[in-house]
Amino acid sequence: MSETKLTKREADKKDRLEAIVDNWIDQALEAGKALMMIKKEKLYRATHKTFESYVKERFSKTRQWAYDFCNWYEVNHLADRLAAPLSNNATTALSSVAKNAPEKVKEIVEESSKIAKKNNHDEPTKDDVKEAKLKVIPVNAPAPAKKTNKIRKVFEASIVVDAANLMSVIGVFDELKVKYEQSSKCELSVMMDSFSSFMLYAGKIFDKAETFEFSIHGTKVEMAEKQIA
Repeated sequence: MSETKLTKREADKKDRLEAIVDNWIDQALEAGKALMMIKKEKLYRATHKTFESYVKERFSKTRQWAYDFCNWYEVNHLADRLAAPLSNNATTALSSVAKNAPEKVKEIVEESSKIAKKNNHDEPTKDDVKEAKLKVIPVNAPAPAKKTNKIRKVFEASIVVDAANLMSVIGVFDELKVKYEQSSKCELSVMMDSFSSFMLYAGKIFDKAETFEFSIHGTKVEMAEKQIA
């Protein structure tokens, strides 16, 4: 099955969600949620290569309208404001926070309500939200780490050596400048992020090891094992 083809269940879901978005003026929150689900699940992929082209052709709306609409729903959802949602203008100030630090959204919105009250505003304005954001996440604070799907390749090796070879093995660690931990007298473990370093280490250490195993991404795989008489 082509990855762009929708299953019957996905197609039915897409039809249902599109019907909700079509009535976005009368049921804005439901429509925002529906559009966000279409985007996240890529339910447009059978007919369009991009979400932007799908929105333009299916709803006659711009990319900015679609992203602002999805963000408006998501911010209000994260802030528990679905019963009394913030304006779209106010939520645009929290688009980056919703993406990179969603756990901070509710705190910022609560603070913006206090600021709005102090400024005699019925509801938090965009400026109120910006001021609250600076209080909760100061400019000089470390920027929230961006989400990433990249997996760092880490090679871990755990070895057991006999007492006679222990110092020789440690000598190899020192020579290659590899950090190691000694969990017991004859059991050691190392971690490195370069496969070439790992193989250099393996070649120098193998004949001194009673057992030798390694793991990648936390999954242990037995590389070799031998018994020393």
